[in-house]
Amino acid sequence: ILSPDLLDLLYPVKFRNEVTQQASQIDPALVFSLIRQESNFNPRATSPVGARGLMQLMPGTARRIERKKRLDLYDPHTNIRIGAKYLGILRRQHNGDYARLIASYNAGPNNTKKWDARYSGEIPLLFADLIPFPETRSYVTGLMRHMYWYRALVSHIKEAHPTSRIQWSWSLQDVIPKREKFGLKPDAVFEAKIEPLPWSQQVVEPPGKNAVESR
Repeated sequence: ILSPDLLDLLYPVKFRNEVTQQASQIDPALVFSLIRQESNFNPRATSPVGARGLMQLMPGTARRIERKKRLDLYDPHTNIRIGAKYLGILRRQHNGDYARLIASYNAGPNNTKKWDARYSGEIPLLFADLIPFPETRSYVTGLMRHMYWYRALVSHIKEAHPTSRIQWSWSLQDVIPKREKFGLKPDAVFEAKIEPLPWSQQVVEPPGKNAVESR
Protein backbone atom coordinates (compact mmCIF):
# COMPACT_ATOMS: atom_id res chain seq x y z
CA ILE A 1 0.00 0.00 0.00
CA LEU A 2 1.33 3.41 -0.96
CA SER A 3 1.49 5.93 1.85
CA PRO A 4 0.12 9.49 1.40
CA ASP A 5 3.66 10.84 1.76
CA LEU A 6 4.90 8.62 -1.06
CA LEU A 7 1.95 9.62 -3.26
CA ASP A 8 2.68 13.28 -2.64
CA LEU A 9 6.26 12.65 -3.65
CA LEU A 10 5.39 10.73 -6.83
CA TYR A 11 2.43 12.85 -7.93
CA PRO A 12 2.53 16.22 -6.17
CA VAL A 13 -0.21 18.80 -6.61
CA LYS A 14 1.78 21.96 -5.98
CA PHE A 15 0.46 25.26 -7.36
CA ARG A 16 -3.09 23.95 -7.04
CA ASN A 17 -4.59 27.45 -6.84
CA GLU A 18 -2.74 28.60 -9.95
CA VAL A 19 -3.88 25.54 -11.90
CA THR A 20 -7.53 25.82 -10.90
CA GLN A 21 -7.62 29.56 -11.52
CA GLN A 22 -5.42 29.95 -14.58
CA ALA A 23 -6.20 26.67 -16.37
CA SER A 24 -9.90 26.30 -15.62
CA GLN A 25 -10.77 25.20 -19.18
CA ILE A 26 -8.15 22.42 -19.37
CA ASP A 27 -8.15 19.00 -17.76
CA PRO A 28 -6.16 19.63 -14.54
CA ALA A 29 -4.68 16.14 -14.74
CA LEU A 30 -3.02 17.15 -18.01
CA VAL A 31 -1.63 20.37 -16.52
CA PHE A 32 -0.28 18.68 -13.38
CA SER A 33 1.20 15.84 -15.45
CA LEU A 34 2.87 18.23 -17.86
CA ILE A 35 4.36 20.35 -15.06
CA ARG A 36 5.61 17.20 -13.35
CA GLN A 37 7.26 16.05 -16.58
CA GLU A 38 8.65 19.40 -17.72
CA SER A 39 9.95 21.10 -14.57
CA ASN A 40 9.17 18.85 -11.60
CA PHE A 41 7.27 21.83 -10.16
CA ASN A 42 10.31 24.10 -10.16
CA PRO A 43 9.11 27.58 -11.28
CA ARG A 44 12.71 28.67 -11.95
CA ALA A 45 13.52 25.77 -14.26
CA THR A 46 15.33 26.70 -17.49
CA SER A 47 16.14 24.27 -20.28
CA PRO A 48 19.35 24.32 -22.36
CA VAL A 49 17.35 25.73 -25.30
CA GLY A 50 15.76 28.49 -23.21
CA ALA A 51 12.36 27.07 -22.20
CA ARG A 52 11.26 28.62 -18.91
CA GLY A 53 9.18 28.00 -15.85
CA LEU A 54 6.72 25.36 -14.71
CA MET A 55 5.42 24.40 -18.16
CA GLN A 56 8.76 25.09 -19.90
CA LEU A 57 7.48 27.67 -22.35
CA MET A 58 9.68 29.10 -25.06
CA PRO A 59 9.67 32.93 -24.89
CA GLY A 60 8.82 33.24 -28.59
CA THR A 61 5.83 30.91 -28.28
CA ALA A 62 4.63 32.74 -25.18
CA ARG A 63 4.85 36.13 -26.90
CA ARG A 64 2.82 34.90 -29.88
CA ILE A 65 0.11 33.49 -27.62
CA GLU A 66 -0.09 36.41 -25.19
CA ARG A 67 0.75 39.12 -27.77
CA LYS A 68 3.05 40.87 -25.33
CA LYS A 69 6.77 41.51 -25.56
CA ARG A 70 7.63 41.37 -21.87
CA LEU A 71 6.50 38.32 -19.93
CA ASP A 72 7.78 36.86 -16.68
CA LEU A 73 7.63 33.16 -17.50
CA TYR A 74 9.09 32.33 -14.10
CA ASP A 75 5.92 33.63 -12.46
CA PRO A 76 3.63 30.60 -11.86
CA HIS A 77 0.41 32.51 -12.64
CA THR A 78 1.77 33.82 -15.93
CA ASN A 79 3.40 30.56 -16.95
CA ILE A 80 0.34 28.40 -16.25
CA ARG A 81 -2.04 30.90 -17.88
CA ILE A 82 -0.06 30.99 -21.13
CA GLY A 83 0.68 27.26 -21.03
CA ALA A 84 -3.04 26.51 -20.60
CA LYS A 85 -3.87 28.76 -23.56
CA TYR A 86 -1.35 26.88 -25.66
CA LEU A 87 -2.81 23.53 -24.60
CA GLY A 88 -6.24 24.83 -25.56
CA ILE A 89 -4.98 25.76 -29.03
CA LEU A 90 -3.44 22.31 -29.49
CA ARG A 91 -6.58 20.62 -28.17
CA ARG A 92 -8.70 22.35 -30.82
CA GLN A 93 -6.18 21.51 -33.54
CA HIS A 94 -6.31 17.82 -32.65
CA ASN A 95 -10.00 17.56 -31.71
CA GLY A 96 -9.22 16.67 -28.12
CA ASP A 97 -6.83 13.82 -28.99
CA TYR A 98 -4.43 13.74 -26.03
CA ALA A 99 -1.68 11.71 -27.70
CA ARG A 100 -1.40 14.14 -30.63
CA LEU A 101 -1.80 17.16 -28.36
CA ILE A 102 1.05 16.03 -26.12
CA ALA A 103 3.22 15.13 -29.12
CA SER A 104 2.73 18.65 -30.49
CA TYR A 105 3.68 20.19 -27.16
CA ASN A 106 6.93 18.24 -27.13
CA ALA A 107 7.99 18.03 -30.78
CA GLY A 108 6.03 20.90 -32.33
CA PRO A 109 2.78 20.98 -34.32
CA ASN A 110 4.53 20.61 -37.69
CA ASN A 111 6.09 17.26 -36.77
CA THR A 112 2.80 16.01 -35.37
CA LYS A 113 1.00 16.97 -38.60
CA LYS A 114 3.48 14.83 -40.56
CA TRP A 115 2.98 11.87 -38.24
CA ASP A 116 -0.77 12.32 -38.25
CA ALA A 117 -0.81 12.20 -42.05
CA ARG A 118 1.31 9.05 -41.97
CA TYR A 119 -0.75 7.31 -39.29
CA SER A 120 -4.13 8.86 -40.02
CA GLY A 121 -6.99 7.23 -38.15
CA GLU A 122 -4.87 5.37 -35.62
CA ILE A 123 -6.23 5.43 -32.07
CA PRO A 124 -4.22 7.59 -29.62
CA LEU A 125 -2.36 4.80 -27.84
CA LEU A 126 -1.26 3.18 -31.10
CA PHE A 127 -0.34 6.56 -32.58
CA ALA A 128 1.87 7.19 -29.54
CA ASP A 129 3.71 3.90 -30.14
CA LEU A 130 4.30 4.79 -33.80
CA ILE A 131 5.94 8.18 -33.18
CA PRO A 132 9.38 7.95 -34.85
CA PHE A 133 11.18 10.24 -32.36
CA PRO A 134 12.17 8.09 -29.33
CA GLU A 135 12.18 11.11 -27.01
CA THR A 136 8.68 12.22 -28.04
CA ARG A 137 7.36 8.66 -28.01
CA SER A 138 8.57 8.23 -24.43
CA TYR A 139 7.29 11.70 -23.51
CA VAL A 140 3.75 11.01 -24.79
CA THR A 141 3.37 7.59 -23.21
CA GLY A 142 4.87 8.81 -19.93
CA LEU A 143 2.60 11.84 -19.76
CA MET A 144 -0.51 9.80 -20.51
CA ARG A 145 0.49 7.44 -17.71
CA HIS A 146 0.87 10.38 -15.33
CA MET A 147 -2.57 11.61 -16.40
CA TYR A 148 -4.09 8.28 -15.44
CA TRP A 149 -2.70 8.51 -11.92
CA TYR A 150 -3.58 12.16 -11.46
CA ARG A 151 -7.14 11.36 -12.51
CA ALA A 152 -7.21 8.44 -10.09
CA LEU A 153 -6.06 10.82 -7.37
CA VAL A 154 -8.73 13.35 -8.24
CA SER A 155 -9.69 13.70 -4.57
CA HIS A 156 -6.34 15.45 -4.09
CA ILE A 157 -7.02 18.13 -6.69
CA LYS A 158 -10.77 18.61 -7.11
CA GLU A 159 -11.07 21.51 -4.67
CA ALA A 160 -11.27 23.98 -7.52
CA HIS A 161 -11.67 27.71 -7.30
CA PRO A 162 -15.39 28.61 -7.17
CA THR A 163 -15.19 30.50 -10.47
CA SER A 164 -13.41 27.75 -12.39
CA ARG A 165 -15.25 25.46 -14.78
CA ILE A 166 -13.36 22.18 -14.71
CA GLN A 167 -14.81 19.00 -16.15
CA TRP A 168 -13.73 16.32 -13.70
CA SER A 169 -15.11 13.35 -15.61
CA TRP A 170 -13.57 11.54 -18.56
CA SER A 171 -14.64 8.74 -20.84
CA LEU A 172 -13.48 5.98 -23.13
CA GLN A 173 -13.65 8.57 -25.91
CA ASP A 174 -10.21 9.72 -24.70
CA VAL A 175 -8.76 6.33 -25.60
CA ILE A 176 -11.11 4.99 -28.28
CA PRO A 177 -12.34 7.85 -30.47
CA LYS A 178 -12.97 5.45 -33.36
CA ARG A 179 -15.18 3.07 -31.46
CA GLU A 180 -16.77 1.71 -34.65
CA LYS A 181 -13.43 0.02 -35.40
CA PHE A 182 -14.14 -2.27 -32.47
CA GLY A 183 -17.62 -3.20 -33.68
CA LEU A 184 -19.29 -0.67 -31.39
CA LYS A 185 -22.08 1.68 -32.38
CA PRO A 186 -21.05 5.34 -32.76
CA ASP A 187 -23.70 6.42 -30.26
CA ALA A 188 -22.89 3.74 -27.67
CA VAL A 189 -22.72 5.03 -24.11
CA PHE A 190 -20.23 3.49 -21.69
CA GLU A 191 -20.31 3.28 -17.94
CA ALA A 192 -17.01 2.37 -16.31
CA LYS A 193 -16.81 1.19 -12.73
CA ILE A 194 -13.36 1.36 -11.16
CA GLU A 195 -12.39 -0.40 -7.96
CA PRO A 196 -11.38 1.96 -5.14
CA LEU A 197 -7.67 2.56 -4.87
CA PRO A 198 -6.02 0.98 -1.80
CA TRP A 199 -5.04 4.34 -0.33
CA SER A 200 -8.46 5.92 -0.83
CA GLN A 201 -10.25 6.96 2.35
CA GLN A 202 -13.61 7.16 0.62
CA VAL A 203 -16.21 4.45 0.96
CA VAL A 204 -17.11 3.28 -2.52
CA GLU A 205 -19.63 0.67 -3.52
CA PRO A 206 -17.92 -2.45 -4.95
CA PRO A 207 -18.09 -2.73 -8.74
CA GLY A 208 -20.63 -5.00 -10.39
CA LYS A 209 -19.83 -8.08 -12.36
CA ASN A 210 -19.26 -6.13 -15.57
CA ALA A 211 -16.43 -3.61 -15.36
CA VAL A 212 -17.55 -1.88 -18.54
CA GLU A 213 -21.15 -1.87 -19.71
CA SER A 214 -22.57 -0.75 -23.03
CA ARG A 215 -26.04 0.69 -23.34
